[in-house]
Formats: sequence, C-alpha cells, structure tokens
Amino acid sequence: MSVLFATTYPDRVPPGSFRRPSPHRRPVSPSFSPAEADERLANLVKRWGSGSFLANVFASEASNPDAAARIAKFEKLACSPGAIRSYIISNRRIDVNAILPCVRAPTLILHRATEAQVPVALGRKMAAGIPGVKYIEYPSGDHAFWTGDTETLVGDIEEFVTGHRQAGDTDLERILATVMFTDISTPRGRRSK
Repeated sequence: MSVLFATTYPDRVPPGSFRRPSPHRRPVSPSFSPAEADERLANLVKRWGSGSFLANVFASEASNPDAAARIAKFEKLACSPGAIRSYIISNRRIDVNAILPCVRAPTLILHRATEAQVPVALGRKMAAGIPGVKYIEYPSGDHAFWTGDTETLVGDIEEFVTGHRQAGDTDLERILATVMFTDISTPRGRRSK
C-alpha cells in the first residue's frame, strides 16, 4: 500500500516513510514452487501459537525459551490459525512490480542478507525496479529491524532522511518533562461564584 500511495501522492510522502512493501507476494512466491509455498503455509498454520514463527523473524533468538514463549503468546493473541492463513494468502496476491518504476519519492530499501523471512533476492529485485532508490544490504541480522546492529541501521536511516549522521558516541542531554493540558473552557472547568 505504501508503494501505491507513493506513486499516487509523491508530494505527500516524506522521505523514508515506507520501508519494504511486498512486491514479491504473488499468488505464489517466486522463491518457491507452488507446492513448496503451499507446504510452507500449511506448516505455519499448523504450528501457529507455538512460537515457532520466532525462527523466521528473530532467528538469533530461536533457541531462547523465553523468547519462544513470548512469540507464542503474541501469535495466540494476534489471530487464529485460520486468520493468519487468510492474511498470508491475501498478501500473496499483492504485486506492485508494475508500479515500481512510477515511484518518484525518495526511497530507501534496507535488507539483511541472512534474514529468514524475506529472501534477500526479493529486496534486490524491488530496488532494481525503483528509479533512484538507495539500497543498503547488511551482511547479517534478523527480519525484525529492531534486533542486531541497530545503530548502523538507524544511522543509515538518519543519513537518508536528514543528509547527515550523528556520531554514535555523542551524549545527548535528556530532560524528562511532562506536558499537561487542561481545558478550562467547558462548564466543568469554570468556577462558579
């Protein structure tokens, strides 16, 4: 949806506001045969709620029982096995390849080469379809962008958006502040005399 929005309203898309839509989600992923894609989906649905999805998103934490328990809880609370099946089938039908050349908004694509969820070839393919894209491929890391070497990743995003990168060792002065808003224009806020 973000690619479609960027092509339709390029003046309303701030730099870097979309990361990685899914142009590879055709009825069958180009990385797998139809039978392999169906088998992967069936296995995911069968194991949904067990925490096994952790291996796809946080591969570096796959052997951590606490992390597996948290992901299992997330899976159970997020949706039913039938709902995740419908969601994935729906996502497989999305194909933005035809509109990638129409993207005129500044675009940054970040991909970790070792991530288990989305093959790196698909990130490269998306980057090849967008004119003027900046593509950065990291040698390792999980699908979840908030894990692993996040300092480099955040620095690359900051540089893309602002044109410069803050030094990583710079101490920032932090202030804890509270903002309170009171509406005194309503009858409850007025004092009677």
